[in-house]
Amino acid sequence: MSLNGRELLRQFRLVSTAVRDGGATIEGTYRETLWGYAMEPSTVDGLFSLQRPVYASFAPKYPTYLPILMKQ
Repeated sequence: MSLNGRELLRQFRLVSTAVRDGGATIEGTYRETLWGYAMEPSTVDGLFSLQRPVYASFAPKYPTYLPILMKQ
């Protein structure tokens, strides 16, 4: 990927540490590193929680997760 003529490299990782409520909630850690935007690579890490909406008529058909990023 490039931004204003600069080549950027992005690495993103999610690691699951817990699955709750029969799979409706997945929790874990994330880490993202971006090279090429600044003089030094930038890294952000923290905790996440993915939660599936529990709408009786919607959830079984379309298992969508809503992301929640938590500051560490």
